[in-house]
Amino acid sequence: MPETEILSLQIDHIRTLQQRYEQALKAHGYDSLLISSGAAPMRYGDDQSWQFQGYGPFLHWTGLAGQEHSWLLIRPGQTPLLWLYQPVDFWHANLELPDEPAAGRGGKVQ
Repeated sequence: MPETEILSLQIDHIRTLQQRYEQALKAHGYDSLLISSGAAPMRYGDDQSWQFQGYGPFLHWTGLAGQEHSWLLIRPGQTPLLWLYQPVDFWHANLELPDEPAAGRGGKVQ
């Protein structure tokens, strides 16, 4: 499948999610929704954590399977806002996001 077709499908997917979440927010009287990616629990008495399993709704929106401690803010009529947890240290490898489609289509990544 050509990359442009994949990008088009992804944009359609996000639009559909945005519409459905806006309807749900309106129906229940909320003005926004903050979705967490989740975080792996720490092992008792150790400095190691269990294997991370991302939160389903965050994965459904972003597809970012390995991103702990990240957040996605959904507000009706606005572009979803993604906060990525990217510590600057020796132990963590940080994800590099491409400029497209988020930045090129008016999205915001912080």
